[in-house]
Amino acid sequence: LLFGMAKRESAITGKRTTNGMYSKMLRGEWPWRAPDGYLNKEVRITHLEPDQKHEENLKHARYKRWVEIDPEQAKVWREAWDLLLHDNHTLSEICYELAARGHHLRSGMPFVKTDKLGRVKARAKDVSRIFHNWFYAGWVFADTKWAQIPPKQIRGVWTPVVTTEEFEQGLAILARRTHKPEPKKRNFYLLQGMMILQMA
Repeated sequence: LLFGMAKRESAITGKRTTNGMYSKMLRGEWPWRAPDGYLNKEVRITHLEPDQKHEENLKHARYKRWVEIDPEQAKVWREAWDLLLHDNHTLSEICYELAARGHHLRSGMPFVKTDKLGRVKARAKDVSRIFHNWFYAGWVFADTKWAQIPPKQIRGVWTPVVTTEEFEQGLAILARRTHKPEPKKRNFYLLQGMMILQMA
């Protein structure tokens, strides 16, 4: 009986947490760790101004958390996007160029690494993941079991690194290079290819 009560309480707490995160995204805020080029900031409610303190207390929060741009690291990704939009550099070449300029990832890892056998490898996958993240264009995007927010629906309250037009242009360049102009379908329909609709 106690185990069942504890399990139910855990499920309720988890539901409250996800609802709070979803509500935060609907306000244009970000509930997770900010990607490379941004910083997570927080301040205790007691340190806020009286009017701000009252507003946060209504949310039953002890801290006010937000995301702001990292002035130094954001320049790295702005340069990376400029290289991509010129459309004359591959992802590996972009990594080499950023490494030549002395840039590195937020974790301190270089864009180009050398393994124990002396083989040089560029972090093209990390760069590609950044180029596909709508966060950098200033949009809230979520694709989870408990939150489905498509791109260009909710504007984020943080400063974007690139404009929406530049971001979509970069996606088009990457799609053309990989010969996949359309994203892979996630749903499989049993009657696909078997049923057609003939218009008059």
